[in-house]
Amino acid sequence: PPALGAPKLKREDYPRIGASSRSVVWIAAQMHLFFAAFVLAVPLFVLVIEWIGMRSGDDRYDDMAHEFMKITMTAYSITALLGGFLAFSLFLLYPQLMAYMMRVFNIQVLVYAALFFAESALLYIYYYSWSALRYGNKKWLHLTVGLGLNVAGTTLLVVANAWVTFMMAPTGVDASGAVVGSIWEII
Repeated sequence: PPALGAPKLKREDYPRIGASSRSVVWIAAQMHLFFAAFVLAVPLFVLVIEWIGMRSGDDRYDDMAHEFMKITMTAYSITALLGGFLAFSLFLLYPQLMAYMMRVFNIQVLVYAALFFAESALLYIYYYSWSALRYGNKKWLHLTVGLGLNVAGTTLLVVANAWVTFMMAPTGVDASGAVVGSIWEII
């Protein structure tokens, strides 16, 4: 079957909501980005602090790392809510564009979802197992979970960045926007 090109839209093809669609999406995206950056950075910082505490034997580092993770738990929930609002806004206000993007990235959207659930699971395991895995050789298991959390979060960011780079400088598509390359060319 022939590849479908990008939609050719006019202003009247977009729903009117009484406010600027661009502003709604921009605010949702910007707030999601702020919180996502925090949620990505703090666990990296926490892992280093926890490792220093384990190596030095000073429980104050471990306590401080755990306190930082308390903040992250709330920020993660806010990030997920803002991400859901962003997705809802994009699909509601730009349905043809999002249908096109879903065709372009196809299975990669499922990879993103799987990474999101993996990061969520690892975040909750990391936080709620802190006391049980605090001492002895169990600390290595806890640090490994923290490392997995950071790998999942960083990989999630890389996938999302691939979508943004495609929108900024598309490759792997012809002049009509039809996909002609592999997923690696697209990202």
